[in-house]
Amino acid sequence: MSSSPFEDSSSTEESKLEELFQSKLKIGSLKIRGYRRTNPSFLHSLVVPCLGGENFREVIENLSIAVERLRELDIFKGVDVFLDESSVPDQTDVLVTVSEKGRLQLRLGTTVEREGFETGLETCATLRNIFGKAERLRLEAGTEGTDLGRGYGIAEFYKPHAFGCDTFFSAYLNRQYFNEKQRSHNEVSRGFVASFGFPQSWGIFSYEGAWREISVTEPSASSTIREEAGFSFKSSIKHSYEIDSRDNIQAPIEGKLLNIHTELAGLGGNVRYIRQQLESQLHIPIADTEASWGIACRLGYLYTPKSYSSTVLDRFYLGGPNSFRGFQTRGVGPYEKDDPLGGELFYSIFSSLSIPLPVKGVLGNIFRPKAHIFATIGDISSVKESQTLLGQVFTRQLPWKNLFETTRISIGLGIVADTQLGRLEVNYCHVLRRTQGDRIHSGIQFGISKSFG
Repeated sequence: MSSSPFEDSSSTEESKLEELFQSKLKIGSLKIRGYRRTNPSFLHSLVVPCLGGENFREVIENLSIAVERLRELDIFKGVDVFLDESSVPDQTDVLVTVSEKGRLQLRLGTTVEREGFETGLETCATLRNIFGKAERLRLEAGTEGTDLGRGYGIAEFYKPHAFGCDTFFSAYLNRQYFNEKQRSHNEVSRGFVASFGFPQSWGIFSYEGAWREISVTEPSASSTIREEAGFSFKSSIKHSYEIDSRDNIQAPIEGKLLNIHTELAGLGGNVRYIRQQLESQLHIPIADTEASWGIACRLGYLYTPKSYSSTVLDRFYLGGPNSFRGFQTRGVGPYEKDDPLGGELFYSIFSSLSIPLPVKGVLGNIFRPKAHIFATIGDISSVKESQTLLGQVFTRQLPWKNLFETTRISIGLGIVADTQLGRLEVNYCHVLRRTQGDRIHSGIQFGISKSFG
């Protein structure tokens, strides 16, 4: 059976293209133009290691890596590469042109979710490329939703490609506060954090020193809060490791996430504990549409030595439109009077089925809305202080049984919008299972976050 002319033509084109890719080619010279504030030696240190290759395919692949490294600096509006004929056979001269972004960036967006704090609004001012090597200084302040009694402030210095390798260094001062009027106490933490990151291999290592205060503001304060009130100093080391293959952080359709966070407090100061958190996500597309099913699982454990006890500043919390839908912020778990006490052990599982809505035009492009139905299960519990962690493991007295017996469940449906401001959700929530003392928020609930879950 003879082949058609179209098949012969396609085969010929593929052969010519493969022949081009395999043709011998090396890079002869490199020129970088368009920079004004950026150090040229810094740019060359990023591009030159990517100039290898023995043929056309390898040269193009390596130059693509170089372009991506420059774009990741977040100091350029555009990066373009041109190949020019060289006077030496089988060589090409490379010209890289860059267009720098402005030095000052002002932004209104969503805050990064913090333990016990729901994601809210932030204002941020960033000075880019301070010393010509992509350094930046960031000043940021944010609140939880519209509640001005809960929020934070940060002043951070960030240096990518520290010490001439693919690492980063950052140091920042922060202040976090929790001063709700309906609570009987205030929580304030002022600290310093220094981080050294290996994003592609070993994760991020950090040190934190924090001066914390719990102050009683109302005569109705619970006995637990009164016992824990006062000053403390936390000195801790942290390690975070993340693998993220999601196609979209805010509204993923497919991909996986694994995040492991460990903190050891006790290198000085009067706070001692080991804190472990694990988060995983799985997203599966449905057929060839933008509909998808996703699940997010979180688990946390806080261990304190016998001679120490945890406080409301260290424990985990659940509840809120981005933590446990259908409950108030910090609304899941033990309360004493009006004070949420948190817990040393928690888990939560959030599952959602999302279907794109047929909204076109400007609104469709800006919000990319989807309808979703969801269910959340989870619980939070206190660990017995009478035994060590290993003792509770070997005597089977970890509170897993109680934890699952008091599992909370909520379901709901709503609208999700993937915007530049963040992941916006308007949901109708219904709590199927609760325990005495929980603070629920059934009905309409609004949430804004930077990530699915």
